[in-house]
This record gives sequence, C-alpha cells and structure tokens, in this order.
Amino acid sequence: MTIQTPENMSTVIDQPELHYIMRLMQKEDIPQVTTVDRLAFPNDEPPTSFEKRLQNRAVCYIVACKNTPEQYDTTPNSDEKPVSEDKTDRGRFPRIILPDPRQLFQNPSRKEQFIYGFAGFWLVIDEAHLLDIGVRPDYQHMGIGESLLISIISLSLRSNARLITLEVRVSNKGAQSLYRKYGFVEVGRRYGYYPDNHEDAFIMNTDRLNTPGYRVLFEKLKQSYIERWGENRKFIL
Repeated sequence: MTIQTPENMSTVIDQPELHYIMRLMQKEDIPQVTTVDRLAFPNDEPPTSFEKRLQNRAVCYIVACKNTPEQYDTTPNSDEKPVSEDKTDRGRFPRIILPDPRQLFQNPSRKEQFIYGFAGFWLVIDEAHLLDIGVRPDYQHMGIGESLLISIISLSLRSNARLITLEVRVSNKGAQSLYRKYGFVEVGRRYGYYPDNHEDAFIMNTDRLNTPGYRVLFEKLKQSYIERWGENRKFIL
C-alpha cells in the first residue's frame, strides 16, 4: 500500500495568538517530533522510531508547525502541474489525492518551523490505523489536537479507508472523549498493552467512513470546530 501526497502541501490555520500550518512531516522534522513525542508521552516505551516509519510508504505523518501568513508565497507557480492520480502506483489502492497545492498557501519558510504537534496513521488494506496524535503540553487544549484528528480523518477518506481504528489508554479519558465525538466507539480491549505500566488499552473504531451518515457527522463537526476556533481555519481536506 502506498500513501503519497505532494511534499510542498500545506494549509494555513489561524488560531487566536497562534499561527501554524498543517503539512506533511519531513525528515528534517524528526528531531522536533521526537521531542514532542517524549513530552506528550513521557511514559511510552520504547521510543517511536520516526525515521523508520517515514520509510514505510503505507505510513503518513503530518505536523502542525509555527509560521505566519506573511511568510507564505501564495502566487501560483506556472511550472507546477495539477495533482492527479498516479496510475502506475504499484500499491493495491490509489494514492491519496489532495487538492491542487497551487490553490493553497505554499513554500513554507524554514526560518520558523517550531512544531506544536504531529499525527500519523498507517493504512493496512482498507483500514487506517491511527498511530499517534501528540501536542506539546504547553499548547494542549488549544484545538491543535482536534485539527490534527480532522486532517487524519480527511486523509483516511481520501485513501478510501473503510474505517479508522486505534488503541487508547483506559485512563486517558480526554482522548477517549475526543474520539467518541468523531464517531469512534469501543470495540475491544487489549490487556497489558502498554509496556511501561502494563495498562490496558481500549480498541476504538469509527463507523464506515464512506457512509452518508458518517460524512454528515464529520462535516457538522468540522463546521462546529470552525465556529469555535475561527472562520479562517482550513484543514487538509
């Protein structure tokens, strides 16, 4: 399975007192993402090998990183070609097709790439397995984690995933509440799943993503998010 998206794909998100973009994770981001991972999940062992995960073409990671709209060039590049499906992909499913990057903010400056948070998923046949959503502790409860989840769901829809599945600590009530909001339900339990303290994990799945009911729910939740955090917010759609 192959997941590929344009490397310069980015979406500007406006937040009160915060300006950040949502874009694909790059190799240069690994040191910061590792730091965020350790801060957000200090007890998780062993540490995640993001370098290894980025080498897996079935894995997709995105980051929310600091920048301001003034640092972006919004002029379309006439040399760029529209994004289209690659029919030569050796994977069993189509590549993820995102909007034409020329229609969005481009060319993020590398001067300030402070990363607030990250998220990733692994596509296995027709199931998207949510791997991580991590946000720096000082920037939690500001809507960043929810915007990352929205983008992951959008990418999963574009990859023709039938559903999204995940594991979450039984003690992590905040994360469970967010997941339930977006249509995840408990379908099982993994006993002693986390090696640091042998805590159990709930297995949570969404309903089928391609059903009209779920799509209506998702659109309503995105609109509710925009109404709460600002009309100028955009996601990876």
